[in-house]
This record gives sequence, structure tokens and C-alpha cells, in this order.
Amino acid sequence: MLILILLTSIGFLVSILLIVLAVRSLIARGRSHASRGLFRFHDGKKTREIDPIQVLISLEEHPKFRIDLDPRRALQDGDRESLANMADAVRTAFIVPKFSVPGRPGLTTYECVELLAVFMLYVDMQKKSTNPPPTSQPSTESTSTASDASTTPSMLDSGSSVSEALPSTP
Repeated sequence: MLILILLTSIGFLVSILLIVLAVRSLIARGRSHASRGLFRFHDGKKTREIDPIQVLISLEEHPKFRIDLDPRRALQDGDRESLANMADAVRTAFIVPKFSVPGRPGLTTYECVELLAVFMLYVDMQKKSTNPPPTSQPSTESTSTASDASTTPSMLDSGSSVSEALPSTP
């Protein structure tokens, strides 16, 4: 009888432990993209995650796209070539094909513009929410030597330069 009670309570504890582990796994899965710093987006069919640093590198390296010029030219000036370059750069960076058939992965040009806008907001928010590492204070000691002083004009406490304070050599 005692063995039966012991086995039942061990089975109950194992069941509880398995439930706790399953819940923790689900919670961890839900937080994985945030804790890993991944950017989530929809590719036309499903939600995907991608490394934002790799996306930025890809956008910067695109041969025809200039992130500082093309979005403004496309959206404010209506430049079709800039719009096409922007859509191509976004598809390349996010590894998504051009829209072709409903139900398949692929982004329309409008979705590319929207994705880039959301991505840039995400990057901007990450910059603002991340505390920069502490920087060391610059040294106030002079590191130049006497031989450097004659070639490097630096200011003395009086406001005159070192080269003015040194005696002239014939």
C-alpha cells in the first residue's frame, strides 16, 4: 500500500514537472526574437525573423540603392527608379521574392516600402532604448614630446602656440 502511494505521488510530481517545463518552453519561445534582437516581419505568407544588422549591411551594400536618398526621392519626388531600387534592396535584404501569386511568399512594392519604414523605426527605437557602453574619459595629460612640440602647434595656458614659445633656431 505504501509503495502504491509513493509511486502515485512520484507520478504526480513528474507530471507537474513536465507541465512546468512545457510552459517555460512556450514562454521562452515567445521571447526568443526579442531577447535575441531579431526583427519580425511578414513575407507575404508567414511571419519570419531576421538579424537586423545583416539587413542593414545588405541595404548599405546594395549596388543601386542609397538609403539616405532613394526613400525620399521615391516617396516625396515620385521617382520611379528610386522606388524600384528601394523595393529591390528590401527584397534582397529580407530575402523575400517579388510578389507573384497570392498565397506564396513575396512582397509587393507597397509592402516593401512599408517594411522598410517599419524596419527603420525599429532600428531607431533600438538605438534609443539601448544604453551606450560607458566611454573612458580622455586623458588630460600631454603625450607629446619635445620633438613633437616643434611640429605640432598646440595651445599653452597663455593662449599662444607651442611653436611661438620655443626659441627660434638658426
